[in-house]
Amino acid sequence: MGSEWWWAAFAAIGAALWWWSIHLTLGAYPREPVSYWATPRKAPRRAVASRAVGIGLTVFGVGMMPRLIETQPWAAALIAGGAIIALIWVPYVIAIAAHNRRVVASDAPAAERASTSRGQNPPSPAADVRRAP
Repeated sequence: MGSEWWWAAFAAIGAALWWWSIHLTLGAYPREPVSYWATPRKAPRRAVASRAVGIGLTVFGVGMMPRLIETQPWAAALIAGGAIIALIWVPYVIAIAAHNRRVVASDAPAAERASTSRGQNPPSPAADVRRAP
């Protein structure tokens, strides 16, 4: 039973690397919202490498962990899927939602100022010509 706990350590280390990659990626977009489903173009290479190694270790560790629990195979699969969702998907969605909310909130006053001066098209010269009666 003692050697099976190494799989849990693999999963924890992989999840930590995944979370660190999320932090690095969001740091590359300090003033821009990040899409949930698109690959970020400006992600640092170490974030991409950390994400790849992290997801691999997490899935491998979680996949091997059901030996720790004496249960039916279908229950072990549900536990493994739930662990991957809890370790990978939930932190990812929460981090991006918090980042995007922070970006939108910090840009709101600037957007109000910009709409009155910079954000609009300049009036056309034809609009300045007054028609004679």
